[in-house]
Amino acid sequence: HYFIQSNLSSYALMAPKSSAERVRKHRQKIRSDPVKYLHALEKDRKRKSQKLRSLKQPENKSAYEEFKSMDRERKSTTNDAIEESGTPSAASIAKSVYKVKRNLPKGRSSAVAVVSNLIGSLTPKTKKEVMQKSKMVKYDSSGRNLNSESVDKKVLAFLESSDICHIAPGRNETVYMGKDDLGEKVYRPKHYLRWTLEECVALYNEDLPEEECTSYYRIQKLVKQHKHLKLLSEKDDDDCRCEQCENVSLLLKAIYSKLKTKKQLVLAKKLPDGEIEFARELVCCIHTKLCVTGGCSECPGLAKYQDIIEFISSMPQMKVKQWVRVDRKVRKQDFTLSGKDVVKMLKEKVEEKDYIGHVYNVFRQFKELSILKQKLKPGEVKASVDFSRNYDNKQASEIQSAYFGHDTFTLFTVCCYWKDEQDELVPFSLGIVSNEANHDRNVAYTNNLQVIQILRSKVKNLKAIYWWSDGCASQFRSRFVFNSLMFYPSDLKICWDYGEVSHFKGPHDGIGGTIKRCVYRAVQQDKVIINTAKEFADAANQFTKIKVLYVDKSEIEHPDVDEAPPVTGTLKIHHVKRTGKQLEFKLNSPYFVTDEPTFKKLSYGVEENQCAIEPASSSVPSASEPASSSDPLTLEPASSSDPLTLEPASSSDPHTTVRTGQVLELKVGEFYRVRYQFENKKGESVPKILMAQMDSIDDTGAKFTFLRCVSKFKGNDMFEIDTSDSDTVAIDNILSLLAQPSISRRGLLFWDKE
Repeated sequence: HYFIQSNLSSYALMAPKSSAERVRKHRQKIRSDPVKYLHALEKDRKRKSQKLRSLKQPENKSAYEEFKSMDRERKSTTNDAIEESGTPSAASIAKSVYKVKRNLPKGRSSAVAVVSNLIGSLTPKTKKEVMQKSKMVKYDSSGRNLNSESVDKKVLAFLESSDICHIAPGRNETVYMGKDDLGEKVYRPKHYLRWTLEECVALYNEDLPEEECTSYYRIQKLVKQHKHLKLLSEKDDDDCRCEQCENVSLLLKAIYSKLKTKKQLVLAKKLPDGEIEFARELVCCIHTKLCVTGGCSECPGLAKYQDIIEFISSMPQMKVKQWVRVDRKVRKQDFTLSGKDVVKMLKEKVEEKDYIGHVYNVFRQFKELSILKQKLKPGEVKASVDFSRNYDNKQASEIQSAYFGHDTFTLFTVCCYWKDEQDELVPFSLGIVSNEANHDRNVAYTNNLQVIQILRSKVKNLKAIYWWSDGCASQFRSRFVFNSLMFYPSDLKICWDYGEVSHFKGPHDGIGGTIKRCVYRAVQQDKVIINTAKEFADAANQFTKIKVLYVDKSEIEHPDVDEAPPVTGTLKIHHVKRTGKQLEFKLNSPYFVTDEPTFKKLSYGVEENQCAIEPASSSVPSASEPASSSDPLTLEPASSSDPLTLEPASSSDPHTTVRTGQVLELKVGEFYRVRYQFENKKGESVPKILMAQMDSIDDTGAKFTFLRCVSKFKGNDMFEIDTSDSDTVAIDNILSLLAQPSISRRGLLFWDKE
């Protein structure tokens, strides 16, 4: 017996292992090695996703249905005994309800039948208790009320605020929300959340008592219920990105592509996900200026990723994509570099180009903007302004010939906030349409004056306006724009703040998209025909709730800021404040950090509230002064039926000449027709009649800069001032004064022969 028993035991030890035992041992071996375990998980995930994709193919429809039914059965089947443990918690109830709802049939009638059978199988006493409790409010896993409409409205308003989401400005970026009481279809622009759901919960619960805090499940429920709320990952188009951030992101992607191998998974997990997180990891706190400016000795910097840098430096060759400027055009190009060059490029972008400071400014300016809205006092207005993309005027059911030559209309959007008598924040949206195609500082200045007039009628005792915009140099941030602040009404406090480059997105972007979308939909439905910018503004007022003004290009004002003094460090400035005849510049806005130091102060010798160019008072003004006229922007032509038909004249006064029997005063800055002697190829002197602008005058003659004809348009000659072609002309050779010329979109001069 002992012999048999011992032989059986030894035989059991020598017998081959079963498949289950081998698999169990193999899994234990993989779990003991973290790198192998992560690799196995990734391999299994790919296998399952590939299997699911193949099942979703049309030819495998029956197999997919069978797979779903088996999966539902597997999830609903359990052998664990449920022990009665007294009164269940709200969290356990919420989880149980979620599991039951997930396994209910998708069809409405089927789900009703299942729930009815469940209730019908209960005892009368239990059934009565169930019916009573079903009328009570429901709770989420944290025990908070899920059905409270007031709480839902607060959370929804928070999610739709400009600090949390970005409103898509595109014409097609809308969601159908159903029909209103009148049967009209309702569309809303997509709201892309800037933060993850977890971050939204943390931001909402910040500085709130525990009983008023919300949960992740409530925010998740609201995002699912409201179709217009979208996660940032759902955004289709990805344009208008920041060049600096995108180049750092492309570098990180190139580095990660070399780390996601089997041997380097541990290093890959250390690399942050995204360029913003990368900047956060390089300093102790991205919101502290001491850390950002390099004054903190505890900030890790790139030394935190020393092992990754050493590994990348050992790479002989890598492919990197970068945005570069070639021939004044921005292009995305592929580069093949060594690992050392990639590390050098990363250090240059982070350290030399102050990438951390750029990210700091992004967070800082958004914080300053939100604090300013909270600190507004009665009579103070915060106004965000920007140029929207031009509206391409297309008609419904266009013929083929109408494809080319669409008119475009300029749209200037404004979003204002002020506080009423109850200290409640009042929003106001405004659009300004113009047939002036240029998006320059003069158009922005004119539109801002229109905004001031509107605000005076809406805000009681208007005292201050805090303008906010992006940092576009041709529109809002340049020495000329700084000087134009002196021309705003002197009874108002004027401050101008700038968001960080390529990061100032807000509700003003959504205003332009809403106006263009609603008008375009009305055009496609044949409700209106639009041929001019004025008609576009009228249609916008008809089909949207946003107030839209029209400004003709003849109404554009041009403040005299050509002699504005230069301001060094213009691109670093984020705050400008007007104080009397001085402008005060700061590197960041001072609403949150009130002790922000002053970067620079400049004095301007311009009268306050001077919103138009004053006429010259002297008969011979200096070259910097405008020509004399009752209207500084429109000079009366000389007394002639045709300003281009002139007669030579002479006069005894060297500063006057005679035109058709009348004495004509010569003034600097005016345009004249003059006689000028040329030499031909034979060496003979040949007189020609030219058009020129007077630069200066003395007893010997007048110095002129000649105009050069460059093209023709609608029968008119188009001229440009040739600064390289100037000469002195005798007084007797000055033939006649010309009317003030018109200026084309390209800056060319022309005189209308009509």
